[in-house]
Amino acid sequence: MYIKMDTITDKLLYETEWVSIKETPDHYIYVADKPGVLFLPITTIDDTFHILLREEYCPIYPEPFTLTAITGRIDTDELPAHTVKRELLEETGYVVSDEDILYLSDIYYDKINATPDKLYIVFLRSTQPDREPTTDGTIHERRAKNVWVTVNDIPSIVQFSQNGPLLIALMKIYPYLITLEEE
Repeated sequence: MYIKMDTITDKLLYETEWVSIKETPDHYIYVADKPGVLFLPITTIDDTFHILLREEYCPIYPEPFTLTAITGRIDTDELPAHTVKRELLEETGYVVSDEDILYLSDIYYDKINATPDKLYIVFLRSTQPDREPTTDGTIHERRAKNVWVTVNDIPSIVQFSQNGPLLIALMKIYPYLITLEEE
């Protein structure tokens, strides 16, 4: 049974620009993120799907440089597909149209996070970006780099990655890409 958290009567314990920690009247503590997107840009080379990932610095992980999906928080009054386009340009330099973006599903990461991210596939026409990434200026984003992997790399990445959101995204996209490759 799904129980929606009541953000009006729940007690705010802690809040930043990006996240809030709240407590329900019956003392259940949960995280209420700002809504976000998680997406995997893909293209084909020689009839094989290639997926664009990010190698980002994340100091809380045992291996601080880790592969991630591209993510971003949805600005107030912004449509999720617009967030995908904005973050794609910011982090990779690619420009895409609405027709290149396919929504797959909402993803809840764990039982204490009350806000799902929206998972998308973005179809790219090339492995060459349209322009230089604009970045958000943070040190973590300046340290990041884009990495192309093939659909054949997914099982190995899933086996060794400790990045939960990336694992969920890859496991959701893998059957879809295998089916497309066989067509």
